[in-house]
Amino acid sequence: MRASVITRIALVASLLLTACGGSRQPSAVNRQTPPLEPQKGQVWQLVAVRGKAVNRQAEPVTLVFNPEAKTVSGRTTCNNYYGNYRLRLEAQLPEGDRYTLTLSGVGHGDTRCPEAEMNAEARYMALFEKADALMLDAYTMTLYQKGKETLKYELQ
Repeated sequence: MRASVITRIALVASLLLTACGGSRQPSAVNRQTPPLEPQKGQVWQLVAVRGKAVNRQAEPVTLVFNPEAKTVSGRTTCNNYYGNYRLRLEAQLPEGDRYTLTLSGVGHGDTRCPEAEMNAEARYMALFEKADALMLDAYTMTLYQKGKETLKYELQ
């Protein structure tokens, strides 16, 4: 009988702790909305490189996704660029949807421009080609390399 009383007390204590939230673990964010993905025709304009704002130029640096063909394209201040991409949803977070990003077949035009523009284009392309993750909310897209923010865009 004594074991029965102890078992009942333990059961009641367990139920009380559960009801009061004492034994709950933090839960993952589970939005009931479909994940955001870049949409065909959306033009994203570069606004920051490695956390530093870029000057808004008459010829902005852009990025466009084509989800049907799984291609990406855009324009630097000098040349067009293009490639293929793959996204894999990692998490839906309050600040946006996080994806693993795989780029392949990235190339660009070879129009010669002033040296400063060519150097800026080369730096941009090096960062773009090495991007391995993407965070997306309704109006902002950020590319990352090894967990560090590299390129940030705003929807135009």
